[in-house]
Amino acid sequence: MTRGTTQVRILVSVAGPDFSWIPGQMVDLPIDEAAKWADGVRGEYVNMPAPPADEPPAGDGPVDEAPPVDEDPAATTADAPPAGDDQPDREPPAKTAPAPARARRGRK
Repeated sequence: MTRGTTQVRILVSVAGPDFSWIPGQMVDLPIDEAAKWADGVRGEYVNMPAPPADEPPAGDGPVDEAPPVDEDPAATTADAPPAGDDQPDREPPAKTAPAPARARRGRK
């Protein structure tokens, strides 16, 4: 494996004008090209490429945290309308009588 490349394990048969890969084959690809092929469908990384030197590794640095949530359950349930009462006062739809049954016509 040369510098600037990474290995990808091919998961499906792929062929082009100047290459042919079979499932299970491991190929060396430039890192940017490997990112296109290692999508979990056509291929997967054998060894993950190292991030560039100017980019911090994943998991380091500040983490965006969600804003604090009001954890007083009485405040949220007491102020909420009763379940099923999400519509303003409306009359229920009028009930209609079922359509009369049609008489079957027999063949003569």
